[in-house]
Amino acid sequence: MIKELQWEKERQCLVTEITKLHATIEKYRQFAETVRTAKTMDFSIYEEIPSDWLSIDRDDYEEIMEALSRLDVWRPWSTEVIKRHST
Repeated sequence: MIKELQWEKERQCLVTEITKLHATIEKYRQFAETVRTAKTMDFSIYEEIPSDWLSIDRDDYEEIMEALSRLDVWRPWSTEVIKRHST
Protein backbone atom coordinates (compact mmCIF):
# COMPACT_ATOMS: atom_id res chain seq x y z
CA MET A 1 0.00 0.00 0.00
CA ILE A 2 2.78 2.45 0.87
CA LYS A 3 4.61 1.68 -2.39
CA GLU A 4 1.40 2.30 -4.33
CA LEU A 5 1.00 5.70 -2.65
CA GLN A 6 4.63 6.56 -3.42
CA TRP A 7 4.16 5.54 -7.05
CA GLU A 8 0.98 7.58 -7.30
CA LYS A 9 2.67 10.62 -5.78
CA GLU A 10 5.59 10.29 -8.19
CA ARG A 11 3.23 9.79 -11.13
CA GLN A 12 1.31 12.93 -10.17
CA CYS A 13 4.55 14.93 -9.94
CA LEU A 14 5.52 13.73 -13.41
CA VAL A 15 2.11 14.62 -14.83
CA THR A 16 2.41 18.12 -13.34
CA GLU A 17 5.91 18.55 -14.78
CA ILE A 18 4.83 17.33 -18.21
CA THR A 19 1.87 19.74 -18.17
CA LYS A 20 4.23 22.64 -17.39
CA LEU A 21 6.59 21.56 -20.17
CA HIS A 22 3.72 21.41 -22.68
CA ALA A 23 2.73 24.96 -21.71
CA THR A 24 6.32 26.15 -22.18
CA ILE A 25 6.57 24.41 -25.56
CA GLU A 26 3.35 26.12 -26.65
CA LYS A 27 4.80 29.53 -25.73
CA TYR A 28 7.88 28.79 -27.87
CA ARG A 29 5.67 27.57 -30.72
CA GLN A 30 3.68 30.81 -30.59
CA PHE A 31 6.89 32.86 -30.52
CA ALA A 32 8.28 30.98 -33.53
CA GLU A 33 5.03 31.53 -35.44
CA THR A 34 5.06 35.25 -34.59
CA VAL A 35 8.61 35.60 -35.90
CA ARG A 36 7.90 33.47 -38.97
CA THR A 37 4.88 35.53 -40.01
CA ALA A 38 6.39 38.97 -39.31
CA LYS A 39 6.49 41.29 -42.31
CA THR A 40 10.05 42.17 -43.28
CA MET A 41 11.48 44.62 -45.78
CA ASP A 42 14.83 44.19 -47.47
CA PHE A 43 15.72 47.51 -49.06
CA SER A 44 19.19 46.35 -50.02
CA ILE A 45 17.75 44.60 -53.09
CA TYR A 46 16.87 48.05 -54.43
CA GLU A 47 20.33 49.34 -53.55
CA GLU A 48 18.72 52.19 -51.64
CA ILE A 49 20.32 51.20 -48.37
CA PRO A 50 23.57 49.28 -48.85
CA SER A 51 23.47 47.25 -45.67
CA ASP A 52 23.14 43.78 -44.20
CA TRP A 53 20.24 45.06 -42.08
CA LEU A 54 16.67 43.88 -42.54
CA SER A 55 13.66 46.01 -41.58
CA ILE A 56 10.64 44.63 -39.75
CA ASP A 57 7.13 46.00 -39.50
CA ARG A 58 6.72 47.96 -36.25
CA ASP A 59 3.48 46.23 -35.23
CA ASP A 60 5.03 42.83 -35.89
CA TYR A 61 8.08 43.86 -33.85
CA GLU A 62 5.81 44.71 -30.93
CA GLU A 63 4.10 41.32 -31.24
CA ILE A 64 7.49 39.59 -31.29
CA MET A 65 8.63 41.46 -28.17
CA GLU A 66 5.35 40.61 -26.42
CA ALA A 67 5.75 36.92 -27.32
CA LEU A 68 9.37 37.08 -26.19
CA SER A 69 8.35 38.45 -22.80
CA ARG A 70 6.07 35.42 -22.32
CA LEU A 71 9.10 33.13 -22.80
CA ASP A 72 10.77 34.53 -19.70
CA VAL A 73 9.53 31.58 -17.61
CA TRP A 74 12.46 31.59 -15.19
CA ARG A 75 12.35 35.37 -14.61
CA PRO A 76 16.12 35.88 -14.35
CA TRP A 77 15.64 39.64 -14.56
CA SER A 78 13.61 41.83 -12.28
CA THR A 79 11.64 43.39 -15.17
CA GLU A 80 9.93 42.01 -18.25
CA VAL A 81 10.53 43.12 -21.82
CA ILE A 82 8.01 45.89 -22.39
CA LYS A 83 7.23 48.33 -25.16
CA ARG A 84 8.93 51.70 -24.96
CA HIS A 85 6.72 54.72 -25.43
CA SER A 86 8.08 57.43 -27.64
CA THR A 87 7.37 61.00 -26.66
